[in-house]
Amino acid sequence: MVAHVQNDPAISLALLSEAITQFVNGEPEPAKLILPDLDNATVGVETLAGEIQERAEGLHRMSSKPGNPTMTNVPAIFAAIKRALKVIEKRPASRQGVLPSAAATRAGRVPCGNILYRV
Repeated sequence: MVAHVQNDPAISLALLSEAITQFVNGEPEPAKLILPDLDNATVGVETLAGEIQERAEGLHRMSSKPGNPTMTNVPAIFAAIKRALKVIEKRPASRQGVLPSAAATRAGRVPCGNILYRV
């Protein structure tokens, strides 16, 4: 799975979106199954641990079945993965049917759901 995530931005974004949705909907178990592979394929456990100021062992524990990530760690993990994937939050358009700006298109940003992915 790690190779697919590393080679296909759409898979990476879909997994990130699914993990976030699962956590928000009160179902952390499926998200905890997704996060280790997503972490390894994007940021890397050691780098992620440094970014969120947590030990690598703590990250492994958090994503295990009995693990219990905190409300501080979960957003930090998602933010680190977003940075690694170069995800840019897309602001809602002021009116429907507005396409991404020409500047965004020239900068290589591609819309994907409610986020932009820099290619």
